[in-house]
Amino acid sequence: MNRLCLISLLVGVVLFGVVVACGGGSSKDSSSSSSPEATSTSVSAASTTSPATATSTTAPPAAAAATSTTAPPPAAVATNTTVPPPPAATSTTAPPPPTSTPAPPAGTTVTVTAVDFSFNPLTLTVKVGQPVFLTLINSGSASHSFTISGVADTGILGGGTAKQITFTPTSAGTLTFFCLIHGVGSGSMKGTLTVTP
Repeated sequence: MNRLCLISLLVGVVLFGVVVACGGGSSKDSSSSSSPEATSTSVSAASTTSPATATSTTAPPAAAAATSTTAPPPAAVATNTTVPPPPAATSTTAPPPPTSTPAPPAGTTVTVTAVDFSFNPLTLTVKVGQPVFLTLINSGSASHSFTISGVADTGILGGGTAKQITFTPTSAGTLTFFCLIHGVGSGSMKGTLTVTP
């Protein structure tokens, strides 16, 4: 509320100063009855008065007209606006080039077919630390799986189906692959996977 009253008072004082500088009211002196060019100069002088002169209510009209026209324009008190600071300088350097992602290690693609109660092929060779992309195709009528204990397992596949799995051997050696249904214990559905360094 106090701020609104202060702003209203300042606007009234500024308007009063303009009216006085223009020779307002019904009384006219010799300067206000001069040519339009002189009136324009008076208005210009009043509009470029300093804030101290514009807010003074006791200054006579002659004092307002006598002020220098080189004084800065009145501060934006009546509109209560502020000028934001200029934006901070931004860097225009180009971003670094993208780093290349190392290619995944080369892998081995293997296809094993389960037919009746055997695998084809019965022996496979892969490299340690490289992924193996194995596809099991069950072309028989019985269900089968491709399993290496703790390393790979396709799960049980019905006849006429196929499944792809990926595994990576972590140490060199010889591993046995088998069918969970027909290769456990004395079952004959087994094969050998050799992992080379």
